[in-house]
Amino acid sequence: ELAKDYNVIYPIASRCGVFAKTDIQPLINDGAKRSDIAMSIFNAVVVQTVSVLSCGRKIEGKVAFLGGPLHFYLVLEIVSKAY
Repeated sequence: ELAKDYNVIYPIASRCGVFAKTDIQPLINDGAKRSDIAMSIFNAVVVQTVSVLSCGRKIEGKVAFLGGPLHFYLVLEIVSKAY
């Protein structure tokens, strides 16, 4: 619910939780809106999921996500449509 009110998506490492934390901590320290941080984290999850599924190939047509995080979180489903 928090992520639905975002304005900005910040770049966050999508490969590793440790790297993601190093990207998120400065945002918190600089007073970034919680909704922007939440959406940025969801965006990182989508980027990682799509890049793993595509194996570096171009995705064409429509892709259905059955199960997994993109299925269970409405915001992730919305973000994934941009890719």
